Amino acid sequence: MYAFGRASLVLLLAGSIKVAAFGYLADGGASGHKHMFHHQLQHHAKRAAENNEKPDLEQLLQRTEGDQEIAREYKRQLPDLLAGLLGPLSGGGADPGLVSSIASLTSGGGGAGTYIDVTREHQFVPPGIGPDGLPDQRGPCPGLNSLANHHFISHTGIVSFGEVIAMTNKVFGMGTDVALLIAVMGTYFAGNPVQQMFSIGGPDSRIQPPLGQSGHGGLLGQPQGIDYSHNLIEADSSATRHDLYETGDAWTVDIELFKQMYYSVPEGQLITAHDMARYKALRFKQSIATNKFFYHGPYTGAIASNAGYLFAARLFANHSGATAEGELTHDILKSIFGVVDYPHPFTYNFGWERIPYNWYRRAGDYSLIELNLDLVQFLLWYPETHSIGGNTGEVNSFAGIDFSDPVSGILNLPNFLLGNNLICFALEVVKLVSPTYSNNIYATLFGTLGNIGSGLGCPVIPDLTHGGVPIGQYMQQTYPGAKQAWL
Repeated sequence: MYAFGRASLVLLLAGSIKVAAFGYLADGGASGHKHMFHHQLQHHAKRAAENNEKPDLEQLLQRTEGDQEIAREYKRQLPDLLAGLLGPLSGGGADPGLVSSIASLTSGGGGAGTYIDVTREHQFVPPGIGPDGLPDQRGPCPGLNSLANHHFISHTGIVSFGEVIAMTNKVFGMGTDVALLIAVMGTYFAGNPVQQMFSIGGPDSRIQPPLGQSGHGGLLGQPQGIDYSHNLIEADSSATRHDLYETGDAWTVDIELFKQMYYSVPEGQLITAHDMARYKALRFKQSIATNKFFYHGPYTGAIASNAGYLFAARLFANHSGATAEGELTHDILKSIFGVVDYPHPFTYNFGWERIPYNWYRRAGDYSLIELNLDLVQFLLWYPETHSIGGNTGEVNSFAGIDFSDPVSGILNLPNFLLGNNLICFALEVVKLVSPTYSNNIYATLFGTLGNIGSGLGCPVIPDLTHGGVPIGQYMQQTYPGAKQAWL
């Protein structure tokens, strides 16, 4: 869910997390990551300077006959998906109030938001090496990176559960329920729930293994940071970062992908949620064509990845009062994604994301209820963006789950257009990988997710299965890209 989200490869073995870290040893401590930090910074700034051409997007953004066929196939299945044909929890039929509210949805609460002062104690300071000789951590999430660069959260990039919730709400207007879900995922899958801390980048010696002090003696092994949380927090088909299996680096902005996003809307026009949905559909298609291990899971793909595109549209827009939904301009996009025009146009410096001057936060919080509405709108605009499945070991081999087939579909899906069931489904999937240990720390941490579900009025969702096989087991048996983690 990280636009507010991306990272890498986690192997779940015998109750502990071990990581195959591409290019350097994951548990090599700060020195390995320090070297990578400088390498990324120099390499990507140089690459940006070598290619400043405007990409030709006319053909890419055009819906080909193949695209139309895919969209028709998903639309054919859409009534069954939305009506919960395979086990409706509420009698079927889309909630008329929800559907009508989508058409008139205005985001941001209307009117001017709160001015965010990025001077004095919150002036921009790029990441570097701290007085303790350890590098500041930066990773795949432009929102968290920019909060760290402005000292709203720790400039080290080693952050606590509480400060992430407080500052994503205070600065960007992310609802505390959304922020709580992100903080729980980050703390458990990327950090140390005992310390209640995680790294917004890669592994770091300041984050100890849970309930142990050695690289292999902790309950979950050495925490790996958001960088290495592929298919747990971070997912394929990111807006500006390559799929993990394409390059082994799912946390560094690729300037050509950024330029593709930037020019997908003509300069001078505001960038809307619909524009981001259209761009996600393009990136979905590109991942199918280039990544033989592309995987679009039920949570990280259909929910979290789409939410990342929405966060850019809803949370990064300037809510100075000019429009009810806020204004996301090309200049804001550059600033928050760490792209500058010096010494050359479209130069990316790793980890230099910043909040613009004269920028206003939303007037109202972006809650799970509003996120649910937006995700449903995404689904109606581009049904393929909510597909669940992946390539099967070759490019262009995408095999999605057919929701209209009562034999091969996912049994017990809720009605996605009723109430908050889309978000409820996401919470249910996350609960499937929640720890079952009696340890109070873990029980308390994941108990908060149950509290969120209760607050949303989530129905009881029976076991999610596919052909009689638990959904997680089926995903890992079918899709090579899901073998390490299937969320």
